[in-house]
Amino acid sequence: MLWRYLNTLLLGSAMENWGLILGSYEVLLVDMDYATTAQLTDVAEVTAHETVHQWFGDLVSPDWWSNLFLNEAFAQYWYANGINYTFPEQSDYAIDFNRFQTNAIALEIDCNSKNSRPVISDAPPLFSNIIYYKGSSLLNLLSNTLSPAVLQTGLQNYLQSYKYSNANAQDLWAALTQAARDAQMKDWNGSPLDVSSFMDPYTLEASYPILKLTFINGMVSYEQVSCIGNGLTWNIPVFSQTTTGEVFNWFVGANGNSNSWNHTVGSPYQIDNTRSSSYARVLYDDQSWANLLKQLTTNPNVFDPSTRASILDDGQFFVQNELWNVTRWLDLSLYLQNEYSLAPWKQALPVLKNYLSRFRYQPYFNEITNYVARVTENAYVAYGWRITTKWTNNALANDLTNIGCATGFTDCSDLATLYFEKFVTTCQYSNYGTAQCSNVSPDLRKTMYCYGNKLVPNDQLLLNLYGYYANNATYFDRDGDNLLHALGCTGDAVSLRKLITMVIFGQLPTRLLRYIGENNNDGLALYNFLISNTQQVALSNIDFKTFVRAMALNWSTDDQVQKMEHFMSTEEYQLLNVQQQKDWRDESTVVSGNNLWIETHGPVIRGWINQNIETTK
Repeated sequence: MLWRYLNTLLLGSAMENWGLILGSYEVLLVDMDYATTAQLTDVAEVTAHETVHQWFGDLVSPDWWSNLFLNEAFAQYWYANGINYTFPEQSDYAIDFNRFQTNAIALEIDCNSKNSRPVISDAPPLFSNIIYYKGSSLLNLLSNTLSPAVLQTGLQNYLQSYKYSNANAQDLWAALTQAARDAQMKDWNGSPLDVSSFMDPYTLEASYPILKLTFINGMVSYEQVSCIGNGLTWNIPVFSQTTTGEVFNWFVGANGNSNSWNHTVGSPYQIDNTRSSSYARVLYDDQSWANLLKQLTTNPNVFDPSTRASILDDGQFFVQNELWNVTRWLDLSLYLQNEYSLAPWKQALPVLKNYLSRFRYQPYFNEITNYVARVTENAYVAYGWRITTKWTNNALANDLTNIGCATGFTDCSDLATLYFEKFVTTCQYSNYGTAQCSNVSPDLRKTMYCYGNKLVPNDQLLLNLYGYYANNATYFDRDGDNLLHALGCTGDAVSLRKLITMVIFGQLPTRLLRYIGENNNDGLALYNFLISNTQQVALSNIDFKTFVRAMALNWSTDDQVQKMEHFMSTEEYQLLNVQQQKDWRDESTVVSGNNLWIETHGPVIRGWINQNIETTK
């Protein structure tokens, strides 16, 4: 295991040696003067994860590499309980949000032919995301199916039976089977539940089921298909919710093998896989979806946050895989005007931010920002710039404050300006960083610095303060990256040219180029610099691909496509070496692909916005 110890030190992770947990500073400690909620929860997760390993991995170790999930899945699952034990006031984040988010990540990676693989496997890579995220999600599936009490009884017996020795998956299943039978639990055939028969398809095969609903002649029928199309079926425990409450049924075989899976349309709705309690997705027929959407729009709170989040997550997955038209997800997004919980917003915000990025240089960009502003406005009013003691609240405050400023809420811009001007006044003579003079919570500093510097630039102060962290932040980045990002937000052309030159000469980190690419208003700062200084950029120590990717970030217009193509016919292009020319051609292909995406999807999205969103904020 020496290589894992070395990787721990080199990659900034941790190692669960029995009685001597090791890890890098940033995953085991926080500086509370600078720690964001994300950093605090990351440290809580890592320390709890490694502590769980004292039982799962150290007290009982797997008998072979194929059973590594007996270590990692358990540590990934139970760390939520460790956090909840230490911070009981954060249970909505520690348990509810973490459980859902782990499941969402697992579903994403487990329907990808490059990443999907069995949980139990000794094929490399051994420490894949599958054993962590899918493994944890399957433990959540077991907890929901067996009940937390039966799962815990079985695990206690498992640990007691194999302490100070080795075990495999079948040993675990046997312990859980005995606990289930002691509790008189039945399987899909009404027989005593055998956990091995239940879990083998989930752990020995790749991917997961999608339940597809079809509406014909007034009846809804179901079928299951494998997400990667490998023809497998699973025995699926499904929790469904209607106005009368929640019911549990097994879905067996291709079509369910039960009258429960052939019924009239749920009135006023029926939702399957509530709380994302199984390991599956649900693709609704048009009629069932219309009823469900009506309920979400009328009163979304009849569904718990994890259920709402799974609807959003499934919906975006279906859009990406062309099983939904994008307008169906846009219809769904309108309910977000009444959404105030973290898990649903964590699914929705990446989609909304993606629209802001993709359409950034389009002539109708204001229509896109108006749509995003409309669906986020109420949540921004509730959470923007508002920090409390709750992790869920602060995570939302971070995200929604940023998107509030990005979409141009006057209130957000005014507060960013106000706080930034106070920051400039109180920090201008600081010789020891920003901890004692920055006037907002660490969760809000990145947004405040960026939009403050956009509106009332003070690049020299930011550069001076960044220099302190570059020279003194040995173990923690603290505010250094926030200040560097804010430099990339400046709209001052002279400052931008100076900053890019400093990157070229190695005086500032290369990642500043991306920050400039993300925030430069017209998207031309890096391009104009390259055209005027091609040889200087080509001969510098920075990676040319990094420069070009930052330069063309989110480029998609016809003019930008032409810029990429025209440069290849110039003398400056000939100054590039063979690899650099390839890097340029590759990025030109990306820009052309962005342009094609806009041509394909832009009219549909824009048409929907014009029909459904008022034209003024």
